[in-house]
Amino acid sequence: MVVTAGPWARRLLEPEGIDLPVKITRETVAYFKLDGPPLPSIVELNPETRGHAMYSLRDPVHGLKAGAHHAGPETSPDEDGLPDLVLLDAISRWVGETYRNADAKPLGAETCVYTTTADESFVLERHGRIVVGSACSGHGFKFAPAVGDRIADLVASA
Repeated sequence: MVVTAGPWARRLLEPEGIDLPVKITRETVAYFKLDGPPLPSIVELNPETRGHAMYSLRDPVHGLKAGAHHAGPETSPDEDGLPDLVLLDAISRWVGETYRNADAKPLGAETCVYTTTADESFVLERHGRIVVGSACSGHGFKFAPAVGDRIADLVASA
């Protein structure tokens, strides 16, 4: 069995005696009007922790998607959540300071759920007949081909 259930994985694995040490948070992202050619993605580091702070990347609809990395509250994956207005304000200020030609008034905002390990690494492991795949920490999508290869290798190693 392969379990790649994101924030629900912990709940599915606990009855099998598998502890998935993750924290689940609800993160706020916003979309901004930015015309012109696509700009490179930006990740601003926190000067104190050297960890990710704000980030932005091209959005094909509005031009720019931005958010605050790992800034949201812990949550249950089953809870609906609205964007955090304090974070939305901080994201908007950052966009206005970072992109001179962007409209710093968000066109929309939404939330997403992060599943994060303490060291922000992925969980890709075998427990008997169960293969666990959790590409954690809000950046797993960028590594989908490598994660898929690793999961396939774990399945084949049975």
